[in-house]
Amino acid sequence: MFKEKSNADHSRIFKQAITAALILAAMGGTIYSQSAGPNKGSGKPAEPAKSTAKPEDQIAAAWAKFYQGSLPEAEKLLEPLVKSPTEAIRVEATYLLGRCKLAAGLASEDATDDARALAEAKKTWSSISSTLNSYIRRQKIEQALELSMKESGLAQARQILEDLLKEGHASTLVPEAAIELARCCIAQSDEAGAIKALEFAIAFAAKLSQGGEISKESVSPFIAAAKDLRANMDPAKVLFDKSDRLRVQKKYADAIKGFSQVVEKFPTSEYSHRAGYAIGLTLLESGQQASACEHWSKFISAASSGPWRGQAFLQLLDLNLADLNIEEAAKYSTLAQSAINSALADEKSKPSWVPVALPIALRVGIIAYARKDTAGAAEAFDQAKAMLGKGGSKEQIEDIDRLIGYCKNGTDVIPSECRTGSADQKVATALGLGVIFNLCRQYEPAEKIFTRIIGEPAKSTSGSSGTSGGSSGNSASTAKLGNPSTEQLAFARFGRAVALQGRNNNEAKADLQESLKLVPAGKGSWQDETLYCLATLLQNEAQAKLDRENKKDSDGSSKSGQPAKPPSAEDVKKLIAEGKAHAEQRNKALAEIAPLWQDIIDKHPQSLRIEPALYYCGLAIVAKADEMSDSAAQTKLYAQAVETLGKLTDKYSTSPYAGDSYVHQIDISLERLFDMKLAKDLSDRCSVWAKDSDDSHKISANPQTLQPWAISRTLPDNMLKQARSDCFFRVTIVAYFSGDYDRAMEMLDSAGPVPPPQQFTENVDTARVGLYYLGAAIRSKKPLTNKVALDAAKTDKEKLAIQLGDLYLETIRPNHAEQIFLRLAENDPALEKVSPEIKGYAILQLAGALDRQSDKRPQALEWLKKLQSDEYKGTYWGGYGLFRLAVFTYNQTQDAKGSLPLYEEMLAKYPDHPKAEQAYAYYCFNVVQAGDLTKAKKVAEAFINKYPQSEWLSSIKELLSSEIEKGDVK
Repeated sequence: MFKEKSNADHSRIFKQAITAALILAAMGGTIYSQSAGPNKGSGKPAEPAKSTAKPEDQIAAAWAKFYQGSLPEAEKLLEPLVKSPTEAIRVEATYLLGRCKLAAGLASEDATDDARALAEAKKTWSSISSTLNSYIRRQKIEQALELSMKESGLAQARQILEDLLKEGHASTLVPEAAIELARCCIAQSDEAGAIKALEFAIAFAAKLSQGGEISKESVSPFIAAAKDLRANMDPAKVLFDKSDRLRVQKKYADAIKGFSQVVEKFPTSEYSHRAGYAIGLTLLESGQQASACEHWSKFISAASSGPWRGQAFLQLLDLNLADLNIEEAAKYSTLAQSAINSALADEKSKPSWVPVALPIALRVGIIAYARKDTAGAAEAFDQAKAMLGKGGSKEQIEDIDRLIGYCKNGTDVIPSECRTGSADQKVATALGLGVIFNLCRQYEPAEKIFTRIIGEPAKSTSGSSGTSGGSSGNSASTAKLGNPSTEQLAFARFGRAVALQGRNNNEAKADLQESLKLVPAGKGSWQDETLYCLATLLQNEAQAKLDRENKKDSDGSSKSGQPAKPPSAEDVKKLIAEGKAHAEQRNKALAEIAPLWQDIIDKHPQSLRIEPALYYCGLAIVAKADEMSDSAAQTKLYAQAVETLGKLTDKYSTSPYAGDSYVHQIDISLERLFDMKLAKDLSDRCSVWAKDSDDSHKISANPQTLQPWAISRTLPDNMLKQARSDCFFRVTIVAYFSGDYDRAMEMLDSAGPVPPPQQFTENVDTARVGLYYLGAAIRSKKPLTNKVALDAAKTDKEKLAIQLGDLYLETIRPNHAEQIFLRLAENDPALEKVSPEIKGYAILQLAGALDRQSDKRPQALEWLKKLQSDEYKGTYWGGYGLFRLAVFTYNQTQDAKGSLPLYEEMLAKYPDHPKAEQAYAYYCFNVVQAGDLTKAKKVAEAFINKYPQSEWLSSIKELLSSEIEKGDVK
């Protein structure tokens, strides 16, 4: 039943405020209120408690995070501060934000990031006026930072910073400048100068705090940073960092010279080992692969389990595998196996070996597999699985289990077409290595192997692994391998796309499309997986685009949902157009991707990807039908969608996709076809799936049945849980509308209702709270729809539609309610000819659904204005519409004067309407808020005379005694 929710105790709301018609907003639990008192009510969602920390303390915390290298955390702390109304806070926060951006770029190993980071920092700094006193000195630090990025600018940077120290300005920028001066000294190998600068920073910061100029909290990050830099001053590290910088800048000869000096001058330093590894990496990146391998081989021979030998082993393993030097790779594999345990047990070696232990164990298995030592491979993969432990994802563990199974069964990991016919057997071996790398989720070496077969590199890859560990460097051999057949080239394209997904989606998409060109779907036994990968990649791309556009639109709208004035007709048209454009984009994307899913169904009928193919094809058909204007053709397509989704639920009844397929089928039955019989038929099977399903469902019931080249993709953790709840909710609806209240309550309890909280916030699960409200209706065994509307329904379809729309409103699903009532209001042909009475009710409820969606609230006013037309003059819904229009106008504008004419019109046209008394009371309150106390006294007295027994009487009398009688009433 349509309800107005009112506050029970109006006298509590300020002295004269009478809060009425509390309408629970569905999206985020916002409460909008018609208020007559000085508390105008923002209509905003309840916000989480804000930090009570002082801005100065937040700035200090951001500096601490900055110096600790926690740049994202520092930026998060700074975000609200850059908008501070206090100049000093705003300037320092913006300045530090720029420093964070610069530091993030300089931390990258890609030399091109330096210039980009500097540009971003400068852009941030440019938002601060250079004339502000609190910023002038900081500009000098900015200048010094830019100069210090190049060795030739260090001397000038030092001079600028030394001058700042001499000024001795009572600010934390002095210890900040001293810390940067120390870094310049370190870069110039001036250890004494660095120590002097750091000691000055510590002493000066302490003096600021002791003298009371600045709080202890504000100076502590600078003291801590200076002490930390002083404690970690290591000439070996300084020389190593300088050499590594040269490597990144591709000054390879100078880098090798510097790394060699680290080894020679500081043989006992931990940086000696890092430098030994880095020499080989620099040789590799400069194109000297043979020299790099020779160097790493000697480096390992000196101490096979020593620090950074694990990285050297990993490079040698991958380089030899990429060149198909299997026996040479096996030699290093054996050495690595014998070294790894002692390395991990050694205190000095362990830190550098930990990041590469798992990748090495996986390579051991891959090499054994390539040598047809399946037992050794299974043992190695089992050890790798143990290393993953609890830190591994379900997919990782599942894929390693599959590899172990393939080893035990002797399964070939590439399609037969890639081993027979014109296939090059050397290429076939490489393809097998690439597949296993992908299964091990070692994507960079997989990409390199597939690239060797294709003969051309991807345009953009993930970049160098640097000196921190990981897989191969950038400059391994890329000469084309062997003479691949067309099938082998197509499969290599597919394999590389798998390796690139998530790192370079554009190149992955291009490879998948090229694979299908070389060997069309149906002609290659792996092409169902190619279609699947391409379809999911395109879907993710489309969804990401829609999310960005939705965010852009929401960012540009009023944050509070309370515009300062009523939206213009053009504003409303724009909002509607944006909503339609988003829906059209989504439907267009589904339509463009549907042929890929259909190809899986038609050309790969035995594929394990049939389940998602049927599911997404069904959704695409629904989207296509929604866009059609021809009722007969539309109905036919809806039936086709039910049939397509039905093939999935019939043949794959335990599939994780079956649950959501049942949900969509029932939704089509109820919301598009208005066919209760079809919904009942589907309901029983839907409840069986929901009862029998559990979180162990995966895309494939047995991952071992996936082809070796198919990467496991489990569903999101919450998808099955949500699908079960959605299934139980649909079964509840069908049982409730059928009068089977016991079954409805049973299903509802399984759906997981939760009682409403005392205060709605953005974190409240409104869908589950909505189930709680539905439970109350089911227990009452009464319909939710107004009896006047039910009696006016001429057909079963009309009756079902308004009941369904009202149920969605009650369960806080306003977007679903909107779609149902929109069909009625716009005379959907599927509903035949909608009667004026039902159309009026639909418009009223449609406005309510729109008002409960913050981004659509202005549209509610436009729909309510339609009820002012002669078509609804004198009707029950015409009066209701005017009352709602007055309430919503006030709620959206907080302008009491703007709502007065609407109340006056409603009372004049519908003096005996059931809402007339409430409208009159609201009218009184708004007259007071509009400031016309003389008029307020008259209308309040008239109200008391007309409604002497009204529930609003005490509030009206209180209003008169507390405000009007005290005012200047003429």
